[in-house]
Amino acid sequence: DLRKIEGSAMNLADRFNNIKRQFTIEFQQAYAKLRSVSIGLKEVYKLNGMKIPDIDDSGYLDELYSFAQKVNVRLDEVLQFEQEVLISIPLRYGYYKGNDHIKVYSDDASFVAQRNAGELNFKLPEELFSDFKNVKLRGVKVSVRWDKAVQASDRWNFRVTLPKQKDAQGETIWEIPDYHTVGLMANNPGYVYSATRDLSIYNASLDGEWSMRLPKKSSRLTELKAADMKDIWLELLISARTI
Repeated sequence: DLRKIEGSAMNLADRFNNIKRQFTIEFQQAYAKLRSVSIGLKEVYKLNGMKIPDIDDSGYLDELYSFAQKVNVRLDEVLQFEQEVLISIPLRYGYYKGNDHIKVYSDDASFVAQRNAGELNFKLPEELFSDFKNVKLRGVKVSVRWDKAVQASDRWNFRVTLPKQKDAQGETIWEIPDYHTVGLMANNPGYVYSATRDLSIYNASLDGEWSMRLPKKSSRLTELKAADMKDIWLELLISARTI
C-alpha cells in the first residue's frame, strides 16, 4: 500500500509531518527575527510600545503578521524624515561648527603621541552631532593629509575598530568586525582618501571608544612614517533626523 510507504507521494501522513517540520523551522526563524526587530525598534529607532506579542496557543501566527504590518507603518513614518549626511572630522585639528571649535583630542601632544605609536584611540564628542537626533552609522572612510610627496598609485590600508554596540543598560550586544579602508595615494602633498563604503555597517551607534591602526608600509612596501601624516580625517556617513 503506497499510502504507508515512507517517502511515497501517496503517504499523506508522512507528507503532513514533513510540512509541519518545515513550518516549525521557518516559524521559529520568523519569531527570532521579529524579536530582534522589536529590540531594534526601541534601541535604534527609540520607538516604544512595539513589543512583540506574547506567545499564544491560538491565532499566534495572525498576531505576528499584524505586528509586522504595524512595524512597517511605524518605520515608514520615522524614515520619511531621516536623511543621509557625510561628516568629515579632522582628528588632529578639530572641527569648526559655526563659532565653535570642537576637538577630538584635547591637546595636540596626545594626538601626536598616538599617531607616532601607530594607533589612535578616541571618542567622538557629542557636540559633533548636536544638530541631529537618532544618529546611526552607515559607512566609514578615512582621509589623510600628507606632509610630503608620496608615490603615485600606491595604496595604504587603515584598520578601523568601531565602538562596541551596547543597549540602554550598557550591556554589549554586538561587536562589529574591524573595518579595513583602502585609499589611493597621490603624487603630491595633499588629501588622499578612500572611496570605499561599507554597506554592512548599518545602524551602528557612534558612542564609545574608537581605534584606528595606522599603516607602516604601503602596498608597494614603501615605508610610511607617521610623522608624515599631518592630519587624519574620519569621514562618517550617517543617517539621522535634523533637529
